[in-house]
Amino acid sequence: EFFSNIEKEKKLTPRAMQIKNFYLACMNEGAGAKEEKSTVADRVKAISKVRTIKDFLKLDTENFFAGKSNLIVFDSSANAENPDIYDAYMAVSFMNLPDHGYYEKPELVADYKALLTEFFKTVEPKLTAEDIKARVERMYNLEAEFVQRYPKAAERRQRWGEKRDIPQAQFLKDYPNLAAEVYFKKLPKKLNVRVNIPESFKFYSEYLTPKNLDIIKDIYLYRTASGLMDDGYPDFFAKKFAFNKKHLGGPDSRPVRQERCRMRMMNEFEKEVDEVLMQRLFPNFPKQKVVEISEKIRGSILDGINNSTWLSKEAKEVAKKKITSCRLQVVAPQTDREWNFNPIQKYSATEPIKNAQKLRVALIKKTIKEMYEPVNKDAWGMGPLTVNAYFSPSENKFVMPMGILQYPFFDDKNTLEENLGAVGAVMGHELGHGVDDQGSRFDDKGSLRVWMSMTDLAEFQKRGQRMVSQFDKAGHNGKLTLGENVADLVGLSFAYKAAFKDKQATKEDKQKFFVSYARTWCEVKRDGYKEKQLKTDPHSLGWARINEQVKHQPGFQEAFSCKSGAPMVLSDKDRIVIW
Repeated sequence: EFFSNIEKEKKLTPRAMQIKNFYLACMNEGAGAKEEKSTVADRVKAISKVRTIKDFLKLDTENFFAGKSNLIVFDSSANAENPDIYDAYMAVSFMNLPDHGYYEKPELVADYKALLTEFFKTVEPKLTAEDIKARVERMYNLEAEFVQRYPKAAERRQRWGEKRDIPQAQFLKDYPNLAAEVYFKKLPKKLNVRVNIPESFKFYSEYLTPKNLDIIKDIYLYRTASGLMDDGYPDFFAKKFAFNKKHLGGPDSRPVRQERCRMRMMNEFEKEVDEVLMQRLFPNFPKQKVVEISEKIRGSILDGINNSTWLSKEAKEVAKKKITSCRLQVVAPQTDREWNFNPIQKYSATEPIKNAQKLRVALIKKTIKEMYEPVNKDAWGMGPLTVNAYFSPSENKFVMPMGILQYPFFDDKNTLEENLGAVGAVMGHELGHGVDDQGSRFDDKGSLRVWMSMTDLAEFQKRGQRMVSQFDKAGHNGKLTLGENVADLVGLSFAYKAAFKDKQATKEDKQKFFVSYARTWCEVKRDGYKEKQLKTDPHSLGWARINEQVKHQPGFQEAFSCKSGAPMVLSDKDRIVIW
């Protein structure tokens, strides 16, 4: 409703005014089509002028600092051992499909090559069919070769909990062909570079030679131009849409333009939109109730750590300190430092691509400026209307926005037990990330530090391995989903204890608790999308987050009078207790 009537909004602040013009430019289909064609033509012209590796690297870095698409990802990340300072974060990938397994599907690969063929036919219509076929084959072969060396999703996830930073000089020495000094000259000299996947840079550095220049140029053109081809290229877009629908779980039909532009605004100006709308949507939000629930969950987890039968005394003290000192940021940001808004700029109402580039330039400058300052640990990583929550191990904080604090996660009219079964389990889940397979590597200050003894670690890994096996048998990648599954187990277990610790509860109370939990992950997904999630997402599918977790809860068996040996019941020896 807000966006449908945005032209009638008369009292928008300069910050909110950015939303208006950015949105109107997105809605201008004719202007968008015209700008797409001129931008794609510019990309084709620019890459055609590249004659040497030096030319190519110059174009790539110039495009980055101009807010255009490029190959190398450059951002910031908190240093693992000293989370008060930043590292530069760099990455590169040539994998255009979501996961390694997709390259093993002959029909999908054939359709992917057909899509690449359509792209080159569209952007360079003077090419012969033979030229296009050759270019597509060599481009695909490079991608397939890269995939053989690229770590799989479970391993990539593990690396976020490892020390992966190196000095700038070491990066230049390890990857001499990449001319990364162009990035580094804008940074403090003492700043390290986080490289999670050195295999990618090694591949790129080795491959970036004169004989491979034409292949790199083709990949570059596809990466920087195909994502812009929409209104101005209806035939190509239709083929891309059909490919995603057939192989990657894409939808049957596209949302209407107003919905697409609204979603874009939520992505590009998430906090700016939320600042305008949150009081309109959630006036007088019952924040204190949420705080009370979160503190009940915190207390329940602390009791669990105290009563742990396997954790050493020293490790218990660190774990308790970590949970006790974990900051809770709930409902909405309170200060500009917490909001961490985009820089305020004026945007055109008719140039959506230039708007996106202008925004990206401003965010790049903001990121580089921040690298000279201490890490802003107060900043929210998502807007307050987001239907999500997160735990940050480097900041030892848990963020739960008001967006998720609505039915079925939270209802002011529900009983405390029902809310604990829903939002309480989510809070426990996020706090549980502090002691999952990744979060347990960080101490109460957010520093990467081993604080468990070798005996503790061995027992922790043994218990975690049982959960890996359980979810492998349930058709998931147990290693990839381990952290989220551990957090689900911690969240549900301690939410239950918080709900019924000091109360004589009826079976009906307990049933309501578990039904509330089940509602939170009830979902409907397309088969292709489920397949993609199983390959790439650290979260299990909704049914598994429910059914595989309640099996470990004696309270569930009691609430629904389940007999021993029933499908939803595990024996005491098979139930897993992490904390």
